[in-house]
Amino acid sequence: MSRTPPDPVTLPAPEAVRAHARKLIRRTGRAYRRLGDGDDPEALHDFRVGLRRLRTLLRAYRPFQAAGRKAERRLKDLAGRTNRARDVEVALAWLDARREGLAPHEGVGAARLAARLAAERDRDGNGDGPEAAAGWSALSRDLTQRLARDPDGAQPPPPFAATAAACLREHAGRLREQLAEVREIADQEAAHRARIAAKRLRYLLEPLAGSVDGVNAATRALASLQDTLGTLHDLEVLIGHLGDALREAAAEGADRRLAAVVTGGHAGSGTPEAADPEVGLLSLAARAGREQAERFKELGDGYLSDGGGRLLAPVEKICAALDARAGG
Repeated sequence: MSRTPPDPVTLPAPEAVRAHARKLIRRTGRAYRRLGDGDDPEALHDFRVGLRRLRTLLRAYRPFQAAGRKAERRLKDLAGRTNRARDVEVALAWLDARREGLAPHEGVGAARLAARLAAERDRDGNGDGPEAAAGWSALSRDLTQRLARDPDGAQPPPPFAATAAACLREHAGRLREQLAEVREIADQEAAHRARIAAKRLRYLLEPLAGSVDGVNAATRALASLQDTLGTLHDLEVLIGHLGDALREAAAEGADRRLAAVVTGGHAGSGTPEAADPEVGLLSLAARAGREQAERFKELGDGYLSDGGGRLLAPVEKICAALDARAGG
């Protein structure tokens, strides 16, 4: 008969933090073992998310575990190795999802961009195999050993309920500040920071699911914000790829026109407009821009108009419940 694990809210902070860190290590390890299966497209995503969850926990509760900042940096480096491959795959997926509805000239531009992205992916490595996670085995063993040690600090340790409440309030305040800096669609860096803040707050709420009412609803709301901000970011990256492809196509077109003049032809002769990749790439960029504007309106109406108030009010209720548990 299996024993029911203790409610983390009732544990001392170091014990609760280390228990959840070990759980995340096991979960990330399972995703790592799936990376070698070419038929599991979600393995890399699950592995990267596991790394981020673990790093967020260790950063937020540094005084209550002995993993150390070096381990946090190693987790960050490991997660960052596949960022570029992920951006390429997202851009290819965007093109594929719209392929049937493209006009002929857009199809020419899409083919040009897809070929360029595929070449970039092949050149850099697709990032979806065990090589993308090289170092995890050694890091997970080191983390497990470090988490077995008692952290330095005054005794007795505080209850996790009080520690978690303070941590959540700090991260909720940070998210509120980051959202306030997103005023227009050009504020991409601020939006990116807000997305990271939302993700970290969500990860820190997750260990409390089942212990405090409202956690699941709050994490779903943060996930929705994160998705909206993530789509904005992905479209910005896509527009950057389109710009690179457009500059490359324009240079090639200039070379063709120059060669035509030099050999006695006409500068205006060459690729018809319907087959001109520049025309198609510009049309795709306009399409991406319209989608970006739609997503920004969703962001403004749903989150920016009230400064994140509706989003973060449930988090404060969770913190109040934690305070009451700690005081009891």
